[in-house]
Amino acid sequence: MTKYNKKITTLMYPDEFNRLIKEKKFLKDSYLAFIIVLYYTGIRVSEALNLKRECFKRMGDNLYIDVGHRLKGSKVTPPLIIPLSKPHINFLVQYYLFFEKPNAKIFLFSRKTAYNICKRFFGYPHYYRLNRVTLFLIQGFTIPHIKTWFGLNAKTIDHYIGVADMHKMSKSL
Repeated sequence: MTKYNKKITTLMYPDEFNRLIKEKKFLKDSYLAFIIVLYYTGIRVSEALNLKRECFKRMGDNLYIDVGHRLKGSKVTPPLIIPLSKPHINFLVQYYLFFEKPNAKIFLFSRKTAYNICKRFFGYPHYYRLNRVTLFLIQGFTIPHIKTWFGLNAKTIDHYIGVADMHKMSKSL
């Protein structure tokens, strides 16, 4: 697999994500559902590949995704909350509801296939994680928020910070 720089230089904002979803042709529904999970949650590819139907709960106006133990550091984070009003989340709900077997993984493809799906859609697999961290920081979320969502420690967060708006920062002086 290709090595990549851990800093992000181009962000994928929601309008770009929606445009790409409409533009790209996905061979399987599972590929599209996989990209939707990565974009909205920023979880690791391996964490997404481990998701089971029981990890998803629809309550009220939200979809809760319980990632469980994070793969690095074994932290357990609270379930991630995605509003059902977000574009393409209803597709994800319909996708995971299709699975009736208890405790069965919902993404039935290899890590290599996951890598190829990510690359075909937009960049390398870890991009979606970097993008979500950076978008949260731009939106004003704090380091404790980021730590809680991603199960990261403060030292690790340094590797995820990539884009800073220097003009906006200078105006705050």
